[in-house]
Amino acid sequence: MTVDLSGAELTYYNTPPTFGNADPSLAATGLKAIILPASVNSISAYKFQNCVNLQSIDLSNITAVNFAAFQNTALTSIDLSSCTVIWGSAFNGCASLTEIKWPSDGVECKIWQGAFKGSGLTGELVVPDNVAPQTDCGGDFFDNTAITKLSLPGSFGLSDQLISDMPELTELKYRGDVSTIHRNAIEQTTIPKLTTIDLSETTVVPTLPSALIFGSTTNLKVIVRDEAMKSAFAADTNWSKEFTADQFVVKE
Repeated sequence: MTVDLSGAELTYYNTPPTFGNADPSLAATGLKAIILPASVNSISAYKFQNCVNLQSIDLSNITAVNFAAFQNTALTSIDLSSCTVIWGSAFNGCASLTEIKWPSDGVECKIWQGAFKGSGLTGELVVPDNVAPQTDCGGDFFDNTAITKLSLPGSFGLSDQLISDMPELTELKYRGDVSTIHRNAIEQTTIPKLTTIDLSETTVVPTLPSALIFGSTTNLKVIVRDEAMKSAFAADTNWSKEFTADQFVVKE
């Protein structure tokens, strides 16, 4: 079933125009596709939650996807080119979601905890520089996915519980300077295949909390930009608690 609302008159609940309030009754409709009016630029919290047949919706004009708006739907691809905020659990449990068109250049976007947790994302994922974590929330952005390589802007180093359950992840890269890596950012006990943390672009040694954040680091190597940075990492009090000097490897 496809619902075309492109010519409909809708009642808006706030500004900017938001498509409706939470509507649990939609989950029972068998809705497979929806066409939104061009005037709508925000999707309200829980709006399509548990619409397990929903495969298609054009979000290219949407600036905000609110909490759990598409949780547990059958979306396969999404266009977030205009989006400035992706709230927590927005696409949580979207097991068929394998393709994301990220916000366009010049559109600054904040992402909240668990936004793509349990989605169908797999292989290598590069999150663009104009997407950053909301600083007052946790992480788990891509947990329970089959992502194998994850490349993030340095701003994601600030996230608590950035990665806590990514069983297929082998490589994590932070791009640019990373000022701080938060306590519990990387919980290696549930990312058993992680072997590489690439910090080769940072020109500063990121601040670490005094408590362990990596769990067991026996099989990990940290890629750094040059011999000077290798020495700086090895000399840092907290980094040297986590890694031996030979685990810091200069980028080839």
